[in-house]
Amino acid sequence: KTLEKIVGSDQKRVESAPDLKPNSSGKRSNLGWITAALVLVMAFGIALWQWLPDDVRQTTPPPPQASIRFPVAPVVTSQQDKPGIDLAGETKTAEIGASVAPVVAPTAPAIIPSPPTIAALTSTPLKEGASICYRVLEAESLELAPLPGVLENSAEACVTVALERATGLTLTARGQGGSSQREIVAEPLPVPVAPVVTEKPKPVPPAKPPIISSLTSKQQPTGTALCYQVKHARSVRLTPQPGELSNPVADCIAVTLEEPTSFTLTATGPGGSASSKILVSPPAEALPREVKSSRLPGKGEHWVYQMRGKWPASPKRRIRFNIEQADSAWVTESMVLLEPTPLTGGSRKSDAKHPAFLSWPDVGLEFNPWIGAYLELSGNKQWQDFATPAIGSWGDWFSKAEISGREQVQVPAGSFDAWRAEVWSSRRATDGTTMAALEPVRIHFEIWYAPLAKRYVKSIRTLIAADGQELERDQIELISHGVD
Repeated sequence: KTLEKIVGSDQKRVESAPDLKPNSSGKRSNLGWITAALVLVMAFGIALWQWLPDDVRQTTPPPPQASIRFPVAPVVTSQQDKPGIDLAGETKTAEIGASVAPVVAPTAPAIIPSPPTIAALTSTPLKEGASICYRVLEAESLELAPLPGVLENSAEACVTVALERATGLTLTARGQGGSSQREIVAEPLPVPVAPVVTEKPKPVPPAKPPIISSLTSKQQPTGTALCYQVKHARSVRLTPQPGELSNPVADCIAVTLEEPTSFTLTATGPGGSASSKILVSPPAEALPREVKSSRLPGKGEHWVYQMRGKWPASPKRRIRFNIEQADSAWVTESMVLLEPTPLTGGSRKSDAKHPAFLSWPDVGLEFNPWIGAYLELSGNKQWQDFATPAIGSWGDWFSKAEISGREQVQVPAGSFDAWRAEVWSSRRATDGTTMAALEPVRIHFEIWYAPLAKRYVKSIRTLIAADGQELERDQIELISHGVD
């Protein structure tokens, strides 16, 4: 409409100006109508472009500026009032420029969602687990680890978890904005402990005191023996000799008498102790000196030993030696293997006053057992170069012995004051290096002679191979000594 007003006023100016009237042909110029039509077309195009979608408008350039040229009729006034009119009657043109910028709708800023919120997570102990309660905001899935796993997607709920002990649990809430976690330690109620009912112990009947039923002496051609019977005792001791006894129930013990002697038998047990005394005198009848001597063994005496080796597989043996005949120089004795398998070992006659070896089946070499009874031993007594039996096929042994001192020794038969002797036997190796681990080249004896026992009470025998290793180590100890 504005353009129409402009065009109309211009037309009136043209018509009023004589120089600007239609040409001589009588036809009015159509320039104004053409201009108006062009303006309308451009306005329609601008409106149409604004109605296009945003994505199309962003890729489509805005319409160009429109420039309209149309004749402007001069206004005839005084020359002072005609700054834009050519008084000569020339037609001026006015140029109207329209620049229309596209209207772009504002784009809303992108909204980034926040991760879920775990507002609360609590644990309540139960008998065999715990109740886990939670409250979450803006979560799409829930998981409680390590158990029970995926939970129902509820904003607020409780779930029971089976537990045996305190356990750390992690609640994970996931949503569009990511995930959130929260940890908690849950534990079950403590298991009640049943009170321990202590039964009142039954009264233990008092232990019975030991009873010495009998203590008697028995005269033998070879000496005197004390025989006893005891009840409710764990240990029995006879003083002044031989000391602790191996059998706490009953036995007969040979004793040495030079003159009338008072002996005391003491029995000890859980119920206390008991003792009994007896005065024993040597036999009055005249006997040959060598038989009457308390140092020499006599017919009917016996000694029982236990023997064990070094290795776990070494057999444990129980051996008994019995006197068959004895005089001032020679002793004839027999050997019986009692355990593990009863076996008779035959008899041996030996020179009781000189160093020598006896060889017994299942026992092996035994150094003269009587030398402590037939000789007055001392700390400087020595022997050497005496006969040594071959061991299997290995012979040519050289032996020597000496008394190394006197000491107290404890064995199953009791405690004894004994002389300690050492014996060495050696030979040269003959079987070469291939048999060095098996060929014996040295034997070492440690022997304890007790005058009261008339025989040795302990012996340790070590057999050494050519390579220096121990082949065997046997230990023999006296268990009992008595008279039949």
